Amino acid sequence: MSTKTPKLTYQLFPFLGMLLTAMLLDLSSSAQSSTADTRGFVNNVVEVGVSEFGFVTAEDSASIYFVIIRHTGNERNYPAEFTPQTFRNAKFYNGSYRAKATKVREAKMDVFSLALYSAPKPAETKWKANYYYTLDDKKGKLSTFRDKWVSDEIWFMHNAKIEVQKKAKSGIYSLKVTKDAGLARGMPLINDQGYIAGIIAESSLGASNVRAISMDDVTEMLYLLGNNDCRYMHMVQMGQNATRCVLEEIARKEAEEKAAAEAAEKERLAKLKEDKNQQPKAPEKKPAKDTAIAVAVAKDTIKRHLIDFGISASLLGGPKQVDMPGEISYFKTKTFHAGIDLYLNLDRKKGRYRVTLKPGFGSFSEENTPSLWSSGGQDVKIYKSGYKFIEMPVLLERQLFGNKKFSTALGVGYAPGYVFGKQYTWTDKDAAQGFQTKVSGSAIQHRLLAEFYFYQCKIGRLGLLYAKDMTAYPFKEYSLEVNGDSYQPFADRKKGWYLGLELAIRLRGIWGK
Repeated sequence: MSTKTPKLTYQLFPFLGMLLTAMLLDLSSSAQSSTADTRGFVNNVVEVGVSEFGFVTAEDSASIYFVIIRHTGNERNYPAEFTPQTFRNAKFYNGSYRAKATKVREAKMDVFSLALYSAPKPAETKWKANYYYTLDDKKGKLSTFRDKWVSDEIWFMHNAKIEVQKKAKSGIYSLKVTKDAGLARGMPLINDQGYIAGIIAESSLGASNVRAISMDDVTEMLYLLGNNDCRYMHMVQMGQNATRCVLEEIARKEAEEKAAAEAAEKERLAKLKEDKNQQPKAPEKKPAKDTAIAVAVAKDTIKRHLIDFGISASLLGGPKQVDMPGEISYFKTKTFHAGIDLYLNLDRKKGRYRVTLKPGFGSFSEENTPSLWSSGGQDVKIYKSGYKFIEMPVLLERQLFGNKKFSTALGVGYAPGYVFGKQYTWTDKDAAQGFQTKVSGSAIQHRLLAEFYFYQCKIGRLGLLYAKDMTAYPFKEYSLEVNGDSYQPFADRKKGWYLGLELAIRLRGIWGK
């Protein structure tokens, strides 16, 4: 709600409290679900002028309080009004009780002012204190009472269609009505559940749009006018069984009781602790140690180093990296790797996770008879080729399962490498033996790795290893000149894959469980 700070216009009467709140709640809490009484608020309407009305919100032992709404701000085609200090002849309960009403305080909301008035309390209380709601709820139908100055059907429900259009940033609501609606300022807007949702802020006077203030905003302004007290607002919000201030007081008392109970419990525990400390301590009996349990605990808590090490070697085979129709090409290509293994134990408690580094030296070779490649006319044939490399495989390993004698593990990783020492062996059609040719230069290779170690014992392990080339064949663009013609003998090479075995020996540490 964008209500401005209340503007005091009259000296406050002494606060007498809300002595009659319970008497004003003439409906029980179950009344919220009963049949709607849309005429239930008719005795809250106070006639203060021609087609101008107020609405009763509270009373105490001496006074009854009601509010009116006036347009006190300057707008185009709408001159500013003022809120009178008194109404000489305010008519309550359909004119059956009349009294002089005096302004108590006033609050502004955009171009409108909500003025609070008090009058001597009538002998009988007829107005309704529950329940109010909000204009934000656009479901259902809104209605109001007929203005006796524009209709012979005094105080009957208005049948004109009233529709909530929008809510401005200031909090004022716009209503769409028929031009012949004849809505009067100050009349309540009742929803089809029988609750008051708002108050009409201006008479329609043939217009199709009028403004209104929601009842929750009216409640908030009256709360501020009462200096954060409910003395001027005794109505109950829908869904509650008491006014805002009563509920706040109940919550405050519950919080105080809870804090007192917590303090008492804290004091009790402190006293128990103090009494316990004052009692003489009996000598403690040390339980006999269970040797079997101690041994088991010792085995379970074997200290693992952050870094362990060992050595390993692997031999893998794969298909030829060039298509040779009519020949079985699997495992005619071989690659070898040997080096040092460094085990970084991420899980030092149980040894189930580790990162393994395997820096080492390797070689690649392929061979085929009569040839891997031949030039046109079979003048030159290459039947053996290979190269050397160094690489750094990096793998993440996970221990799977095992017992006291052996265990298994699974790992995946990546191996960057540096290729050098390319050479191949060739013959021509007249030669009886081959010739070796070395190729200068180097290349970078990358491979994906996957491993499954199906047997791990105290000193070593044996596993299945898979590798897949991510980069093209090294020296693929190498050129060879034969009888004046230029050839690229390795241009048809494909990215290879390999499958083989790895044997590792551990020089420090143990495998995980």
